[in-house]
Amino acid sequence: MIIEAKKIHAGQYKPYGDSYDVWEVKSSEDKPTTEAWCVEELLKGKPLPDEQTFLHKWRNNEMEYSDYFRGYVKFESISDGEYRFTHVMPFTD
Repeated sequence: MIIEAKKIHAGQYKPYGDSYDVWEVKSSEDKPTTEAWCVEELLKGKPLPDEQTFLHKWRNNEMEYSDYFRGYVKFESISDGEYRFTHVMPFTD
């Protein structure tokens, strides 16, 4: 299994905005295996919801406060064998 990850951004894109950790991931494995590797290695095994699940729970008042501040992840396919893995943490005042 060959998977390489390179962090391309860490922090906010604008003042008072959400914080982002973004990695470009190259892999010879399939998408589910690569996504599982990202959670295990890049997030140190802390599973987080995807963006859709996070927003659904937040809008419907189904989320604990601690879950809100942990954020969510996005896993996008860029091209064959290349992905973008993003951990989004909501802005806290």
